[in-house]
Amino acid sequence: MNYKFLALLLAVFALINTGLSLEFNLMPVKSTAYRGDNLEYLLRLKNNEQSQVSIYINKFAVDSALGVATIISPSHNIQLMPGEELAVNITIPLSELTLSGMYIVPLYLTHGSLTESLELRATILESTDIAMLTNLKINSPSIIDPRIQFSINGSITSSDSAYPVLTIIISNDKGIIFNHSSLQQVKIGVNQFDRVIRLNPRSPSGDYTLLVQFSFSNRVVSQLGAALTIPPYSSLINDSLVSESFLGKSISIPVFNNGTSYEEVELNYALSTMESLLLSNAVLIINEDGRTVNATRPSISNNIVSSGNLILNPGQSAELLIEVTYLPLIIIPFALLLIIISWLFLTRNLIVEKEVSEAYSTEGTAYVKISIKLKNISLKKLKNLRIIEPLPVYVKGIGEFGSIKGLVDKKKREVTWQSEMLKPKEELRITYKFKTGVELLGDVMLPPAVVKYSVKRRVLEAKSNTPVFMIKGERK
Repeated sequence: MNYKFLALLLAVFALINTGLSLEFNLMPVKSTAYRGDNLEYLLRLKNNEQSQVSIYINKFAVDSALGVATIISPSHNIQLMPGEELAVNITIPLSELTLSGMYIVPLYLTHGSLTESLELRATILESTDIAMLTNLKINSPSIIDPRIQFSINGSITSSDSAYPVLTIIISNDKGIIFNHSSLQQVKIGVNQFDRVIRLNPRSPSGDYTLLVQFSFSNRVVSQLGAALTIPPYSSLINDSLVSESFLGKSISIPVFNNGTSYEEVELNYALSTMESLLLSNAVLIINEDGRTVNATRPSISNNIVSSGNLILNPGQSAELLIEVTYLPLIIIPFALLLIIISWLFLTRNLIVEKEVSEAYSTEGTAYVKISIKLKNISLKKLKNLRIIEPLPVYVKGIGEFGSIKGLVDKKKREVTWQSEMLKPKEELRITYKFKTGVELLGDVMLPPAVVKYSVKRRVLEAKSNTPVFMIKGERK
């Protein structure tokens, strides 16, 4: 007997645990409807067991004249894992023959060895039941700023408990700027309601109608309107952006009409003296809805870049774009260098090279042999050439001239040679030798030779290099 009693006790305990293993909650979504419409409920389930639970929920329709529920298929067959939660939408279609009134319809939920019965309360309406909601009153501001949220509230009298749909619409002849619907629970008597409304900040200004509606199954049973005005407002967003690199500078001055009224603006930029000289482009761009609607060149006067007076519609933007290039500053030095090099190359006619071909010392006297080479590198004839060789103060004697003998001027301390003409590509070599009255030590620098000549009646001058030499040894 003790074993049988213990087995019975365990069975009862298991049965109780089975009932606790499933947690459920039924909420009405649309418990009031017209004939031919649907009732809506939300069933929330949670499996508190450590194992999977199978749940069967019957589906039915209210279709007879007496409002009797008939089970229909397919039904809900749900598998819940341990700890899993699930929300199930329950839809009950109503027949056109269903009588109006209040109903309590059972919903059967089977899990394990248990079957639960849930009561679904519903109200079925006829078209004459629209008188159920009466005496609608609303309170709302008459002038609003679309950038700031506002609230409306009111009351409505109901002859029964129900869940009508509360719809709020703000519109005018140009369109709807707000439309929102939600369920509103009403009970017998006077019911208060309130809603917070947020409009699009860019809602156009103008006169509107605020309409509040209560409806069942898309049938309006009560509504009331109120006048609403949205005045225009001003809101300009402007800034400037300067980006610079070694190639140049870009200046952007934008302005955006973020308001709902027309705005008159003017964009200006003062150019510096350097910017005015290096200005490469200036353009005024008008944008709307992310696309360019107009692009023109602004006026430039007294180093001022100006857009002039602009009328910006709501949502439009204007941008003054200025570009300054630094390329001239980069190119001009190279161009000048190229010009100088080209000028030197094109105007250079004669190359004069001076060198020391021999230098030695004998009994305290230095002997130095000089060679001066002239070459005509132009395509022109060089005439009346006069080669002037200045003599240092330590020179005591000069001689041993080459093919052309020089004229020594002791007062001016120089030697000169004359040549009538030097043809293109022709060379002329002059040599002479001088001695000193003193011994020369270390590096000795000689002055350059100067050559004066004429080209097409122009007298030009060329100089040689300045050679450096050293007495290498004494000759016997």
